[in-house]
Order: sequence, then structure tokens, then C-alpha cells
Amino acid sequence: MNEPTPIRAVLKSSPLPSPGLAGPAVPPAPEPSPEERQRQYIREMREDAFRRLCPPLYQQTDPARLPQQHLATVNAWKYGPKGLLLVGPTGTGKTRCAWQLLRRLILSGRRVRAFDGLGWAVAVSEAFGKPDETETWLDHVCTADVLFIDDLFKGKMTEAQELAAIGVFERRTNHLLPVIVTMNSTGRMILDRMTEQGRADRGEPLIRRMGEFCEVVKF
Repeated sequence: MNEPTPIRAVLKSSPLPSPGLAGPAVPPAPEPSPEERQRQYIREMREDAFRRLCPPLYQQTDPARLPQQHLATVNAWKYGPKGLLLVGPTGTGKTRCAWQLLRRLILSGRRVRAFDGLGWAVAVSEAFGKPDETETWLDHVCTADVLFIDDLFKGKMTEAQELAAIGVFERRTNHLLPVIVTMNSTGRMILDRMTEQGRADRGEPLIRRMGEFCEVVKF
């Protein structure tokens, strides 16, 4: 029976390869320039702004599963005074298409203010409930590069919501700033959801201004 070879003998008979035989050393990657680092920092800041603004559900949107014709129409929108009005039933992809566009706008450096229907109603109620804060709030909403309101006119409107809607549209269109809106309602349904005084005094002017200053995309 053969004696086992001592481990020390095995190590002696298997010398380590010479460092010179390991091949040429890979040079380290060049350091990014200050300009490149600045661009990367700005992009990361804008990506973070998008994540903080966009609800997590819509951050997970797969563009390939959206209605491609509508998505192409929305994405073809160019920044300018004429906004977008996305109209159609629930579940047709209006909000998801809008957030695809908003992400591009935010990454390009545009300042976006965004509300869902409930958030808009709450913000309006709070702002108009404190008259000394109403103007400050309107200025804040009306000076952003883009204003996005999801599910506008979803429920019965209060007088404050009517005043806010027409006031915001008037100020933004006067300053050539776009509004992007999604909603299920047609013009007739909007009037039905307004107060009696709103239907008489504010309904038609609001609908007319929205039609003049928004490109309508029907889903």
C-alpha cells in the first residue's frame, strides 16, 4: 500500500505561477470629468424628484402594455402653452400615459406640480378655507412649468373647486403655461357636477377655455 504524499511535498511540487505570466494588467477606468459628474448628479436629482412625485403604482408601468397609439400621441406632445386633456373611461391608460410624459418632462428639467383628484380637492379646500393663503397657493400652482391634475371633475364639485379650476386655467393660459388633465367626464357631465351657480356663471367659460388651450386625446 502506497504511503500518502506529505502535503508539504505537494506544495513544493506545485509552485505558484509567476506574476509575470498572469497577462497584462487591466488599466483602471478613467475618472469621470467634472462635467460628467455634474450631469450624473443632475440626472439622479431629477430621477429622485420623479420618484417622490409619481405614485409607486405608476412608476411600475410597462410602456409596452399601454395603448400604443394613445401613448405615441401623448409622448409626441411638445412643451408649450397648449396642454393636454386626456378623456376616457377608467382603466384605459390615461394616467399611466400621462406619467410617462411627465417623467420625460421632469428629467428634462421642467418643474411639475401634480395632484390626483382627491389631493386636488383637499388642497383647494384648505387653500380657499384660509383667505389669506389663497393667493399664495394659486401663485404656487400657477407658476410651475407644468400642472398635472389626474381625475379632475371626478365627483360633485364645491364652489371652491369651481373657482380654483377656472382661476388656475385663466392664470396659466394667460401666462402661456400648460395644464395636463385626465378625466372621465365630457362637457355635459362637467356641468352636471357643478353647483347651480357654477353651471350658470362658470361652467361654459371653463369648458371653452379648456378646449381652447388643451389638445384633446380620447381614450
